Amino acid sequence: MKRYYLSPVVGTGTEDDPYRPKIADYGVSWSCVISSDEVTGQPKRPWCIAVVEAADHATLLADATLDALPNISLDTLVSTLSKPIRDKLKNRLDALGVDTTGLSINDPIRLWVRAIGRHIEPAFHESRFGIL
Repeated sequence: MKRYYLSPVVGTGTEDDPYRPKIADYGVSWSCVISSDEVTGQPKRPWCIAVVEAADHATLLADATLDALPNISLDTLVSTLSKPIRDKLKNRLDALGVDTTGLSINDPIRLWVRAIGRHIEPAFHESRFGIL
């Protein structure tokens, strides 16, 4: 099962300790988008968006430093989520500085994922973001 997360970026940037999503340390299949400074190579933000493919997400969900996005199809409307879950998602994105002004609960979660990804990398598109 595939699920999206907002993950802290960990690592010191060395060969033995590269920058990576914290999720990478759980031994699951993952892909992420980390925005890096072009000069220093250091992450521009202390977090990234990651997608994880795993049979069981329980360990990841138990980690309070990881924010799991709602476990719904990308084409599911955000309005189908309960108000507390919608509010938690919106508040978290606002806290991270993601521009949500163009988003509505009548949009599919796909557009919310795209907004998160484009906050990190302007060329991000959820259709090209996955695990190979």
